Amino acid sequence: MSFTYADRLAYSIPNVLGVYVYPVATYTKGLGQEVNWAVNGEIKLFAKGGRGFVWARAYDIFNSFSYQNNMLGSFYTQSTTFENLSRYIIFGATIRFDNMK
Repeated sequence: MSFTYADRLAYSIPNVLGVYVYPVATYTKGLGQEVNWAVNGEIKLFAKGGRGFVWARAYDIFNSFSYQNNMLGSFYTQSTTFENLSRYIIFGATIRFDNMK
C-alpha cells in the first residue's frame, strides 16, 4: 500500500518574480513502513513586457528522497531500492517570439 502527496506552493509578484515550491511525500507500507519526502523549487525572473523569463530549478533540495519497495511471496522476499539522481540545479531562459496575448 502506498500513498503519495504532492503540492505546489507559489508566491509571485506579477510580471517581476515568481517563487514556487513543490513538496512531495510518500508513505509505503509493505513488510515495513517507510516515509520519504523531497522538496523541489523554482525561481522565475520575468522580462519587461512579458517577452520571456529566466529561471532556475532545483530538484530534491535537501537530498532526502529514496524509495524502497518490499514484496513478500510464499517462497521469497524481495526489496527494491530506488534513489534518484540526487540534488541538481538547472538554469534556463524562455523567450516568446510572438506578441499575441
